[in-house]
Amino acid sequence: MRALISEHLARPGYGSETYWGGKKVLLLARYMEMARQLGMRDEMRTFRDRAAEAARDWLTYEPGEGEHFFAWYPNWGSLVGCRSRDNANPGVDVLQDHHMCYGYHVYAAALLMLQDPAFAKAYGPKARLVAKDYAEWGPDCALFGRFRNLDPWCGHSCQAAWAATTAMVRSRPVKRCRAMARCSCSARPWATRRCAMRRPSAG
Repeated sequence: MRALISEHLARPGYGSETYWGGKKVLLLARYMEMARQLGMRDEMRTFRDRAAEAARDWLTYEPGEGEHFFAWYPNWGSLVGCRSRDNANPGVDVLQDHHMCYGYHVYAAALLMLQDPAFAKAYGPKARLVAKDYAEWGPDCALFGRFRNLDPWCGHSCQAAWAATTAMVRSRPVKRCRAMARCSCSARPWATRRCAMRRPSAG
């Protein structure tokens, strides 16, 4: 494990779209946590700084910035990540996989907030807003639909925004529920939501 942590130090940078970019932000935060548990203080601080830089970049916007941000689309009632699966084409085609993609960013922010109270105070509310986009838990929220990405009947989320797709089975069209690529893709964002529900302390 120590060798893997040291090896990953030579891989800086993070992607520019919500899925693969989010994966890298979370990877930096998880290496931070592993280094902390192994007593690798210098490595832990390096990964913490890199993860915090990436998370701050995604959770903020500077005029003229071309990547690494979320934008509010009032007509959709949703935060849409720059270069997300929603807008591969110009505009927004469909809202899909927010729990999968945004969950990486929220999980990374949660790990950082455990180690850095200043980060929690400054960026906790922003990470909380991202979590609310896919998992709004309040009954009277005016911004987001409640549990947008959860099928309450099935008790889980599905991959892609629509509930079913048509497939041909024995020459007949059959509606099939979209699958989740991995159970962790659904379990992680919903578990991370529990962290977002807890407001960061002022300290």
